[in-house]
Amino acid sequence: MSHHTTIRIEKVTLHSREKSSPKTILDDISFTSPAGKITALLGPSGAGKSSLLRLMCRLDDPDEGRIFLDEKDISDIPVLELRLRVGMVFQIPVMFPGTVRHNLEIAQKLCRTRECMSTEGLLDLVDLSDDYLERQAENLSVGEKQRVQLARVLVSRPEVLLLDEPTSGLDVMSAERIVNLIKRINKETGTSVVLVTHLLEQASALADYVALVSEGRLVREAEMKGFLKWAKMGKFKLAALMSEARNERN
Repeated sequence: MSHHTTIRIEKVTLHSREKSSPKTILDDISFTSPAGKITALLGPSGAGKSSLLRLMCRLDDPDEGRIFLDEKDISDIPVLELRLRVGMVFQIPVMFPGTVRHNLEIAQKLCRTRECMSTEGLLDLVDLSDDYLERQAENLSVGEKQRVQLARVLVSRPEVLLLDEPTSGLDVMSAERIVNLIKRINKETGTSVVLVTHLLEQASALADYVALVSEGRLVREAEMKGFLKWAKMGKFKLAALMSEARNERN
């Protein structure tokens, strides 16, 4: 589907837009998401992970620093082109009115500058049968909507897939299905993936690489195996993450 693409964050700082009392959301963050791999942005709620993800597809722009896609500054890439190359899957899936087919066709119409995927076989990639094409998208379950949203993003054959807490609000079985889909898409297409999660168990099950963010700052970046060894040595207290994981399961 795509060649392996690296995304690099260089000294990025982001402030809130509150004029009266602006806050620092991200503070001088630098790290690289390796090409063709799954990178987890891990950290407690409110750490700035989702804000960082939004910067990668220019839903927001940093106050300082730069972001590179294969060594090209994303501010030099036209926004529409960038968002076809870097696809964003939001935490809460939003469907366009009409059928699933209509939702996919809208994405295809936006994909004028790239060779987009046809609807045939696309749903299979997200573990839905072609019968879903004629179903009303707004009547689907949350888990099904999340998979349709994923299929809609995949239409443009993105080089990088951004996922913001993609299993949030899903039941255990639906969440497990999404996790398996992410692994499958990465393996079969070579698409680089950046995943936001506050769940250590999910990050360790999915990711090849991890960037740990806390209070808007990068604490650690490493390959997942090395990160888990570092964490077990007590270099950083992950009790908050484990507590959030337990609460989400209960």
